[in-house]
Amino acid sequence: MLNMAIPSAPLESRPRYWRRVLRPLFWWLILVLVMFGIRTHQRLMEKTRLDFSVSMQGQAIVANATFDGNPAFSGQKIPLGSHIFVIKYPKWEPFSTNLFIWYGARILSKELGTLYELGFGG
Repeated sequence: MLNMAIPSAPLESRPRYWRRVLRPLFWWLILVLVMFGIRTHQRLMEKTRLDFSVSMQGQAIVANATFDGNPAFSGQKIPLGSHIFVIKYPKWEPFSTNLFIWYGARILSKELGTLYELGFGG
């Protein structure tokens, strides 16, 4: 029993060895990139807001605004994607527009039936 030969294990090839060694680092890198993406999304969503104003003949007026059927106010946080924005004022026909929201502030201004998109704010 003392003279039993122990079978030798075959040598591992170089590519296989490096794959085995680097696999934990690869998974760590993927985890860090996913966490970075989530944090970036959260940070940019904090800046995603709808800023709008309604005026008649240069005078600011208070009108009822809805965003996807819910009451809206200027400066509120909004989700990404397609939405419907409606402004109602007793002296006007209701105004409705489709919006596609991406990261950043969406600035809108409405005067006498015309919607002016002023651009994106920071």
